[in-house]
Amino acid sequence: MSNTDTQKAMIKSWLKRHRTITPLDAIKFIGCTKLSTRCSEMIRDGEPIKKKPVTVKNRFGKDVRVMSYSL
Repeated sequence: MSNTDTQKAMIKSWLKRHRTITPLDAIKFIGCTKLSTRCSEMIRDGEPIKKKPVTVKNRFGKDVRVMSYSL
């Protein structure tokens, strides 16, 4: 199994448990720095992943928009 396949499996598992994932979640808990790429690949492979822009606070307390992914 390649690193890409492992990351996709970990993202899918995370989504089943936590329902949504953001890029920061992917970096902190999965070690994946290319969440959008992996989710695009999963969508292409037939996974029913949805994406939605959300507003979160960055490390400076400022509001920023990021993409949130869900099943």
